[in-house]
Amino acid sequence: TGVAQFAGASPQPTISQVQAKINQLQGQFDKAVQQYDEASSQLAAAKARLGQVNKEVTADNARYQDARKGVVEIAAATYMDSGQTSLAGLLTSNDPARVLGAASILTQVTGARNQQTQVFLADAQQLVSVQQEQQHTELGIQQLTDSRAKTKSHIQNLLSQQKAILATLTAKQQATIAAQG
Repeated sequence: TGVAQFAGASPQPTISQVQAKINQLQGQFDKAVQQYDEASSQLAAAKARLGQVNKEVTADNARYQDARKGVVEIAAATYMDSGQTSLAGLLTSNDPARVLGAASILTQVTGARNQQTQVFLADAQQLVSVQQEQQHTELGIQQLTDSRAKTKSHIQNLLSQQKAILATLTAKQQATIAAQG
């Protein structure tokens, strides 16, 4: 044994040491599996929510586009009457955030048709809000997916550690642990 220790070989672990280490790893493994299952459940719920949000985006975008068309008609009529050119670029924009940024121009131009403009601006605000929720939900899904992948990797690492510990045992020790388990 003096030569084995001198050559860098470590002594065989005792059965109780191996059993304690395996029990510790099994506890970590069970916890990691539970976290994986929770992340999987959260991921499924987030994907379902994203489906709902995507439907809201589609519906809100359709409402926004319809309202936009109405306001474009108002702007065209106003343009013909007053020669205002700055409004044309704004109303041809498909970006609801840009429209909201220039809301004061729309309100001034439409005057008597303020209600239609207010509907348009409300639709633009709703669309921006739902688009932000969509981005937030997609980010949450990505984080859950990443978390689940890390947990899965951790589980695989724990299993590898258990297998490595068992591989260090003699056949007699392995048989003893198998009989206890």
